[in-house]
Amino acid sequence: RGVVVTPPRSRRTSHTPFIFLTAYDSAGDSHVSQGYGLGAVDYIIKPIEPEALKSKVAVFVELYQKTEQVKRQADLLREQNIEIENANLQRLSRLIELGQRLAAERDPERVLKKFCDEAREILGARLATVGILEDDGVTLRHFFTSGFNLSEADKARVPQTCQRLLKQQFKDARSLRLAGANGLRILSEQEPVKSFVGAPILRQGRPEKVRGWLFLAEKIGAPAFSEADEGFTVTMTQAEVFYQKA
Repeated sequence: RGVVVTPPRSRRTSHTPFIFLTAYDSAGDSHVSQGYGLGAVDYIIKPIEPEALKSKVAVFVELYQKTEQVKRQADLLREQNIEIENANLQRLSRLIELGQRLAAERDPERVLKKFCDEAREILGARLATVGILEDDGVTLRHFFTSGFNLSEADKARVPQTCQRLLKQQFKDARSLRLAGANGLRILSEQEPVKSFVGAPILRQGRPEKVRGWLFLAEKIGAPAFSEADEGFTVTMTQAEVFYQKA
């Protein structure tokens, strides 16, 4: 009979798996329980078949690799969540600063222009449009762009395109996010946008009434706007209160 002695574990070998081979040709319940209590995860009774041994080792190696992969993914997800939280804090800080600047502005058009420019920068978009409707909910009172020329947008009937999108896609939706081949065009002579996020600007009251929109297109540095971008777009539409007070 052989005696199994567990070698002392150092920091270098604390996670190294061991396979012990002994002269035992059977395993009683007490020995099996003792082995599991010392950290064993499986055993093979003599005579040992090489293929069976290889198969068991391969299974445990694969299990270990998958466990390590899950750990790495969890660590990466934690880091990404921290980055998202930090990005959201920075955005909120910029939104507070924007609110302070808009609160001091008395010209409604300047309020909307600043709002459009800041929304594009904060959300990392190449293009942005803001529209405000008259009380009838149909006639366009104000329209502003950021990232492309306003006169070109007027010639290309971008305001009408945005109004049509607002009417068709935002009847019951508080926000909309599109990616990939969505077929949406901002300027008719350009290719369809690859990413889009937007939200209606609502007039507070009972019932709420659509006051206008905030649309952003072409996320910078990413193939699409994120769910966090969509949520923050909705948050930004609340800054329209400064337009009402101007």
